[in-house]
Amino acid sequence: MKKAYRKKYGFFIIDIIIIVCVILIYLAMSIPNYKRTVRSRSWENCLRNQRKILGAIEIYDMDHIEKIREINDEVIELLIKGKYLNEKESDYVCPDKGGKYHSLGNINKSGFIYCEYHGTKDGIIIKPGMTFMDYVEERERKEKEKISNSLKKDEEEAICKFLCYMGLLSVLFSFIDKIIKYNNKKLKK
Repeated sequence: MKKAYRKKYGFFIIDIIIIVCVILIYLAMSIPNYKRTVRSRSWENCLRNQRKILGAIEIYDMDHIEKIREINDEVIELLIKGKYLNEKESDYVCPDKGGKYHSLGNINKSGFIYCEYHGTKDGIIIKPGMTFMDYVEERERKEKEKISNSLKKDEEEAICKFLCYMGLLSVLFSFIDKIIKYNNKKLKK
């Protein structure tokens, strides 16, 4: 009786292709997420600063008769000197690009604070000369655009997932086909 010995050739080419495909798919999924995470961190730090300033203004308004209606460098200095903001003034600029914080409209009513670089908490960049009504129109336009982009993104992700799965299945089926052919050759001997 003859024993069948398999010569060790190392990896089959299909093994290497599968490993490379899996690594490439992983990289394709992780790189955009990394960029998005870095951008969102700086934006979150900027929003945190805006919230601190708004909180300090609310406390100041409770303690004083005159109310703060808008943000500028003098107001920040006033809040720091009055111990409403505990940190130094340099902490109250945008951590990403060093942009300053301003206000649009009356803060005590429907106004808001925004960053020169990041814009508002809605992500709207305030341009020089922009009024509160311009902001409202821009916000509505941006919301419609966001919904439309969300639908497009969902559709693109579904197509991408389908193509990835089909690619993986085709590689898997070709690998199975190679194994079957190899076994058939063994059985014929």
